[in-house]
Amino acid sequence: MSNTSIYPIGTLAMSTGFGDRELPSLPRLLRDKGYEAYTFHVNKVGFWNRNGLYPALGFNGYYDKDYFTNDHFNAFGASDEQLYITGVEKLTELKKKGTPFYAQMVTASSHHPFKIPDSFKKITVPDHLKDTMLGDYLTAINYTDYAIGTLIEDLKKNGLWDNTVLVMYGDHFGLQPQDVPPEQVESALGIPYDSRISRFNIPFIVRVPGMEQGQVVERTGGQLDILPTIANLMGVSLQQEGYTAFGHDLLNIDRNVLGMRYYLPSGSFFNDDILYVPGKGFADGEAVSLDTLKPVTDFSKYQSDYEYVLKLMNLSDEYVKLLPQR
Repeated sequence: MSNTSIYPIGTLAMSTGFGDRELPSLPRLLRDKGYEAYTFHVNKVGFWNRNGLYPALGFNGYYDKDYFTNDHFNAFGASDEQLYITGVEKLTELKKKGTPFYAQMVTASSHHPFKIPDSFKKITVPDHLKDTMLGDYLTAINYTDYAIGTLIEDLKKNGLWDNTVLVMYGDHFGLQPQDVPPEQVESALGIPYDSRISRFNIPFIVRVPGMEQGQVVERTGGQLDILPTIANLMGVSLQQEGYTAFGHDLLNIDRNVLGMRYYLPSGSFFNDDILYVPGKGFADGEAVSLDTLKPVTDFSKYQSDYEYVLKLMNLSDEYVKLLPQR
């Protein structure tokens, strides 16, 4: 989704069902501008059919398990630190050749079940959180943050930082609702927590060279919106390129509606106000406020959002089925 701005079809994994296609993508858009595009993942490339998906997305190449020093961080393989060491090394080689690059680094150190070796831990959680999923999650996320710091330092040391747009985002939810009750999170962290909304509230952080002042954008968005937003920041006009994106540039819209599929029934959506989940239709669905995490009883004014999302997903499905095979 982040590389294409296309909705998943919801009936099978896109990597399996469309790994033989030629997918319009951010790598292809940037390759047309003289960039080379590479993707890095510490697992074997056959996992989730990525050996088919990467060429479908237009990457020049990939680096998988055998390219990393395996410090046996978890079941996937090497730690995020090793992922970044190899990544920066390969990108520095491109810099020396004067080749601009697009790189995707898929981290795995904070993946479920959040078990990390003692030698990598940077914090000690309180006794009441030890041997709990929440405690393990906080420890893994803390390590992930630390590793991002090593990436930034390496980019600076190798002269890449001043010319790099750095984008960080969450792949999918972390905490499993069946294993971590909301009350435990609220008690441990002192924050309100909803097992659906909060676990879908993933980070999206963009650092652009030359920006002297950061800002928080409150607009609701999702992985579907990453390509339009980044393309804009990179000076690539989707309109001029004739690119069909089903998401939006988050920096240039006044309101957003984002459909959710796979983890919730089709027709579910987020807008700037609520999460809505349908029943058999719209009227018997349910809505929750993103601000208060409380149920919204009268959501009738959002029916047009429901109809919009269903129509958009249907258009996306028809679009992706028409894409040519490689």
